[in-house]
Amino acid sequence: MRRKTRVAPGWCYLVLLFGCAAAAHPVRGQTPEPLRLVTPEGHTGSVTSAGFSHDGRWVVTASKDRTARVWEVATGREVMLLRGHTKGVTAAAFSPDDQWVVTASLDDTARVWDVTKGRVIAVFAGHTAAVNAAAFSPDGHQVVTASNDGTARVWEPATGREVAAFRGHKGPVNSAAFSPDGRRVVTAGNDSTARVWDVATRGSAGGASAVIREHDPVNSAAFSPNGRWVATVSGKIAQVWNVAMRRQVVVFRRHAGLVTSVAFSPDGRRVVTASYDSTARVWVAATGQQVIRSLRGHAHSVLSASFSPDGRKVVTASGDQTARVWEAATGGTLALLGGHTNRVTSAALSPDGRWGVTANGDKTARVWDNAGHEVAVLPGHTDCALSAAFSPDGEKVVTVSVDNTARVWQVTTGREVAVLRGHTAWVNSAAFSRDGRLLVTAGGDRAARVWEAATGRELQVLRGPGNGVVMCAAFSPDGQWVVTAGLDGTARVWDVTKGRAVAVLGGHTAIVNSAAFSPDGRWVVTASGDNTARVWDVGTESTVAVFRGHSAEVRSAAFSPDGTRVVTASLDETARVWEAATGREMMVLGGFASGVRSAAFSRDGRLIITGSDDSARLWDARTGAELLRRFSFDSSDWAAVAPDGRYDGSQPGFGRLHYALGLQTIPVTTFLEKFYVPELTEAILSGAPYTGPDLRHGFGLPPAVRIVSPRSGDTVSATVTVTVEVRDQGGGVEEPRLFDNGTRVGGATRSGVAREKCPEGKTADSTTAVCFTVELLPGSDTLEATAFSVGRAEAERARVIVDVRGGSASESAKPTSILYLLAVGINHYQNSRYDLNYARADAAAFADSLRIGARDLFAKVVPDTLFDQAATGLAIKTAFVGIIKKARPEDTFVFYYAGHGTVPVQDTTYYLVPSDVTQMNDVSQLAQQALSNTQLRALFDAVQARKRLMLVDACHAGAIVEAYGSRGPVEARALTELANASGFLIVTATEKHQLASEVEKLGHGVFTYALLQAMSQPPRRKRMVVAIVNETEQLMRTLTTKYHGAEERPEIHLNGQNWPLIMR
Repeated sequence: MRRKTRVAPGWCYLVLLFGCAAAAHPVRGQTPEPLRLVTPEGHTGSVTSAGFSHDGRWVVTASKDRTARVWEVATGREVMLLRGHTKGVTAAAFSPDDQWVVTASLDDTARVWDVTKGRVIAVFAGHTAAVNAAAFSPDGHQVVTASNDGTARVWEPATGREVAAFRGHKGPVNSAAFSPDGRRVVTAGNDSTARVWDVATRGSAGGASAVIREHDPVNSAAFSPNGRWVATVSGKIAQVWNVAMRRQVVVFRRHAGLVTSVAFSPDGRRVVTASYDSTARVWVAATGQQVIRSLRGHAHSVLSASFSPDGRKVVTASGDQTARVWEAATGGTLALLGGHTNRVTSAALSPDGRWGVTANGDKTARVWDNAGHEVAVLPGHTDCALSAAFSPDGEKVVTVSVDNTARVWQVTTGREVAVLRGHTAWVNSAAFSRDGRLLVTAGGDRAARVWEAATGRELQVLRGPGNGVVMCAAFSPDGQWVVTAGLDGTARVWDVTKGRAVAVLGGHTAIVNSAAFSPDGRWVVTASGDNTARVWDVGTESTVAVFRGHSAEVRSAAFSPDGTRVVTASLDETARVWEAATGREMMVLGGFASGVRSAAFSRDGRLIITGSDDSARLWDARTGAELLRRFSFDSSDWAAVAPDGRYDGSQPGFGRLHYALGLQTIPVTTFLEKFYVPELTEAILSGAPYTGPDLRHGFGLPPAVRIVSPRSGDTVSATVTVTVEVRDQGGGVEEPRLFDNGTRVGGATRSGVAREKCPEGKTADSTTAVCFTVELLPGSDTLEATAFSVGRAEAERARVIVDVRGGSASESAKPTSILYLLAVGINHYQNSRYDLNYARADAAAFADSLRIGARDLFAKVVPDTLFDQAATGLAIKTAFVGIIKKARPEDTFVFYYAGHGTVPVQDTTYYLVPSDVTQMNDVSQLAQQALSNTQLRALFDAVQARKRLMLVDACHAGAIVEAYGSRGPVEARALTELANASGFLIVTATEKHQLASEVEKLGHGVFTYALLQAMSQPPRRKRMVVAIVNETEQLMRTLTTKYHGAEERPEIHLNGQNWPLIMR
């Protein structure tokens, strides 16, 4: 039924990802090495430096998170992770041929990496303190490093052999760089000097050839391209010096904070500086005049800045964990190099396996079902959510937060049941008793507290001697005891009723992070900061087994349901499974990009779920095979990917994922036709065998595509020929396509070549040109081109934006296509108990808005409206049949419905309820008179119009989308092809399990009110249908939160199409 209230909040989106292995014998056209699925985590610590490759296509960043990363400038995608340093990375730079990268680290070493493979070539291990900088010589034959040990050193990059050491600074050396001819090195020191050294002397001549003295420590120094000048930064200023005369040339003063770095542009005319004031600034080198406004956008200190090789871009690194690429001339941001995931602090499965929950860094927890769909977002905390756990019946979730509270939620609705207030500091964990009546929480206020789960009433405070923060607390199986883990290195077992400790488990040499009982209650397992986990006998307080193998802090440990195994999670980026009684390691779960914070078995023991900074992952507990990895991007985007390449998710979610092959990036959507599988999570968890295509066995690279003409920014006539260049990269070329504002244009009108010397249409380098003739509407138009490999891997779309002139005969020609509209609105049913308030008004208002807005885009608009008693099942079907008979492929069809929708208790079919249905629970009556989702799909698909839009404002309308989306790979691919070829779009007011809502103040259903508002936005030449849908979704979420206290969002089925719906 269509309701006036709504209880379920919006979905959470996560991704499941896996590493891939290469085929043993790839055939021709297949990749010779495995694809790397890049986790969109980005840096998790301050970005300390960033620099361009010499061809300008890549940026390498260094971070305190102990990694360096390589990014593709054009797309902002991460392409390579360089991991190996044991402490923060302070600097990173490319070699002149861009094949290698050198990194410097706080671990006292520098390393040279093969950037295409991510492997270490050499380690420079001569420094005795942190290394602050590293850079290649202009010929690539040497590397210079600067260190806190007071020296700068020169090395051979291929061997790691030290060839020179420059001593003279009295304190740490902050930076070092070669001169353009490679004969000198300039260093910057904490001793308030910059020094120039002759490389040929190898430091044996007794000192620097020039010393520049400042008043404060010098943080950075760099040569100008002509080698005559040196730029330095000290305090809040930067200066340029004449090296030969040791004379100051110009001073740059405007930064409000410490200046951290300085670099010249390639032509030497400009200087860029970075500062703790969160800005970078570009200056005229000769005068000190600021060229443009400051580069603002970072949320923290800017730690480095440098120019691209052509001088047109600047890259900055910041303490906000991102790097940014800017347009040097204007200060506009071109790319943000950072992560897109929402940090996962814990993950858990419900006892029956129906639900999963993650606690997130965005102050929420998110519940998802076993089909991979988000069920609820739990948004009440005012600070980071640290953990989440299910009740024994799986109906509730308890979350804890840095905001000093724990909260209990209803899983299916997202409703907050109780708030547990009493802790005076952050809450680390919470757990239900086995009967679900009690909760125990562990807090930063050095206490564990026992609560009544239904009311949030505090029953007991468990506080031991000493000053130890309680990290974790859990009930025994019989609910009589609680075990706590403490900062003081002990675990304690408590009598819940009396509130006193009955056992102290001491033996760890560092903090105890977690503790849990075995299923029989006889043992306890603890996880510790001393890199071990231990099993204890509660009765004797003695150690049963010690688990040694982790190389970093162990954050959690849990028993399997039968008590024979233990799974541990560690900051060493692994989870491990052990034999509980002996401590024998059974398997290692690896491949994490960061520390693992939680791990637990499913109730049946078949699965393990882990939580790390970037994701929640599911594993086969028997084999250790990774099954799913789930990422949360924001409140509306998610994706899921299997090891074989299959994926699922929201369109924006999987659109953020990509593979890397060497330094080439390949979007996940490249494999949409063969690997996009709706309901992937459910398919994998069912255990059903999969025998389809597998990316691990190699694949043919998709072609490379570019639009030769017109170019972005060109002004073109309404009739334009678009030339698309398609280059075979080994996988073959099939079916070049062109899209105008998201709508596919017909097949190629002719094919030719990009170069006159290749009259056959194909050049020696396998490049083909294809031409399309397109009719465009006046205004801004986006043209996109793509093509496929023989294996149906789609090329990344090339895109240009052109301005279409008005006024020519072609442009003033009248449109010939027709818009057919069928609008149904039912306030009054034959059974008056089902009457609604606004459905008829909704349908009438939408029909009027569309009729007026679309008249300039179509030869005519043909509306057909059915209201109230006239909207019988037969009448709706008859109206469909009439449109099926008349609509042509070039036409557009819009179906709008406002009324009841239902899924009978004894059936799983979704029905739109016409006015003549008198009993919505009568399956036989519904089957005869209503429109099932299957019937509606058949009618909708039978309309020949290539551009089709269905809008349904009814309860449970998301089931209509499922009629299209919840299918096997073959049907899903067919549907995708239909969408790519036509313009197939379904938007429903609710997800499958939600109730559509009406609000008296709006005078409409919320969905239709939001839709009408989106259609009446400020004037634009053309209103694209996807823009209208997106604006509808945003407004709907705002309105439902305002009026009902929880988000409601439309369900959207769209496979990349877009087309103009109205002209405003």
